[in-house]
Amino acid sequence: MDKASLLKLVLILISFGIILWYYGFFSPYNYFQAKTDIRNNTPKKILVGEQLVYPKDLNKISKKYGFENIAFGCTITLPELNGIKSYNKVIDEHLNDINEANWMEIYQKQIDSIKWIKIENKEIKLCD
Repeated sequence: MDKASLLKLVLILISFGIILWYYGFFSPYNYFQAKTDIRNNTPKKILVGEQLVYPKDLNKISKKYGFENIAFGCTITLPELNGIKSYNKVIDEHLNDINEANWMEIYQKQIDSIKWIKIENKEIKLCD
């Protein structure tokens, strides 16, 4: 193999690696991890940012829909966010297949109820 061919091969491999990194394939949550979690019957919804309600409280409701909530945190890189988006997309498709048609609306109403209970108990403070 001559130097020009070797250089092209190295550039292609580096470019491919950068593309995989950018789309989150090296983050802990990505498309392939979602498929693995579905196969192992351990799907998760990854929550990014500050959470008003702790995932452990959300999980009391979400487990009957077949998933667990995981808080990822506020500080996140773009590749991690891209990986999480692809992970959550695959998990959402799976959850839509295994739950009733309007499960997400019902789930969201139940979560909103928890939020209002915490607000009334002054566990969550709204801005004045």
